[in-house]
Amino acid sequence: MRMFPDRYVASVLPDLPFADEQFDLTLSAHFLFTYADRLDVDFHVATVMELLRVTKREVRIFPTVDLSGQHYKHMDELKLILEERGCTVSEEPTSYEFQRNAHTMLHIVKHNRTR
Repeated sequence: MRMFPDRYVASVLPDLPFADEQFDLTLSAHFLFTYADRLDVDFHVATVMELLRVTKREVRIFPTVDLSGQHYKHMDELKLILEERGCTVSEEPTSYEFQRNAHTMLHIVKHNRTR
């Protein structure tokens, strides 16, 4: 960040300072579900909805486990909320495993407005 400060935008989730559908693809890595013990389900839903707001079509979130390697316990609830808003949601295997059991990503594809 120090070398290229113009490439980074500081913000606090779940509010992002970007326009609707500003990005073709949004990636979230090693944050959202990783700290599920500190971030409640409402925060996760709000954050994913915000990621979808700033994204034209596709959001990928990796990993789908917390720091202890446990699968995010509200995943089914989150998937249902996203599907009800017109998204296709799947957990896709990855070849990368940074921590124990961290070998899947949540793949969300928008098909219509998610608001």
